[in-house]
Amino acid sequence: MILDFPVTKGGRAQPEPSVAYSESLTGALYLDKPDKLTAYRSTWKSLERWLTMKHNRRTRSRG
Repeated sequence: MILDFPVTKGGRAQPEPSVAYSESLTGALYLDKPDKLTAYRSTWKSLERWLTMKHNRRTRSRG
């Protein structure tokens, strides 16, 4: 999961930096380095494309 934070009401120009959050059975991991966030964003986009393609194939076959 990638956590993106909004600009605060206190007038701060920049929001808090995004964080990739990964939970497992024995703990959690918070990643905030730009290269790690890029890797997580890329993976999520790939998963979204794959799921969309799979969904489109399924709905066409029912057709």
